Amino acid sequence: MLQPVTLPSGLVTTNGLVKVAMYEHMASLFGGLPNAQHFSLYNLWSQGGWGMIMTGNVQVSGDHLSLGRDMIIPETITSGTLRYYRVLACAMRPAVDQYAAKNEDRSTSPRTLVIMQLSHAGRQSPIVLGGRPLSVPALAPSALGLGRSLPGGWFARLTYKIGFPIPRAMDLHDIDYVVHRFVLSAKLANEAGFDGIELHASHGCKSVILGILTCGQDVTVFVDLLAQFISPKVMVSWHANIVSIYLYFRATYETMPTALTMLRCIYFNGS
Repeated sequence: MLQPVTLPSGLVTTNGLVKVAMYEHMASLFGGLPNAQHFSLYNLWSQGGWGMIMTGNVQVSGDHLSLGRDMIIPETITSGTLRYYRVLACAMRPAVDQYAAKNEDRSTSPRTLVIMQLSHAGRQSPIVLGGRPLSVPALAPSALGLGRSLPGGWFARLTYKIGFPIPRAMDLHDIDYVVHRFVLSAKLANEAGFDGIELHASHGCKSVILGILTCGQDVTVFVDLLAQFISPKVMVSWHANIVSIYLYFRATYETMPTALTMLRCIYFNGS
């Protein structure tokens, strides 16, 4: 655990300790670039002796946020966009790694790896806070509303219906666009100095909000689009299963053609 770990990509971490992705809720309302609060927070984390540090979710689509204050990859990427993410990547590195990065090639030397988590909330993105007008539904593999099979009384069902309207099932055009956004975001992460990305494709997590609405019952939901696409609970049609395979493999293997997929992470290999 405390010894250097060599990844299949050739990168070497200082140890096996990982600061996993956690939602910061620090960006501007309706999403924004990393700011001084992010830089200060990750600078503190960089002093913790981690082998790897991951950001919270960085949304590839500004109209599918989670709780309204997500970091996002803007529709148009400028030099200013790149500059903010470069500062974030630098803040995540311990001082010794920042100095070494300027003076030598440490691609195969032990260091703290900095990883950007890329995400798309899919049907878990609420109205308004999710960055969309009231009349625009979220995108999802199937037109199945969130909370349709979860426990709870009339108040919980009403909250689901208002906060998370029935999503629109994605077609191949929607999928192509989402894949394009993942690819664009991964390239930005690479150019900004991150060592790799994590595709947010977890099998689910326990939701505090949904737990309250269901009177404390144990609630697990599929919280991002990639997880929704590989969930039999979300995909119920032949069409959904076909497009799910299409999206999952394209998002995984086209996000970074020169990268290695491992444990939901993709590490840049320097080429």
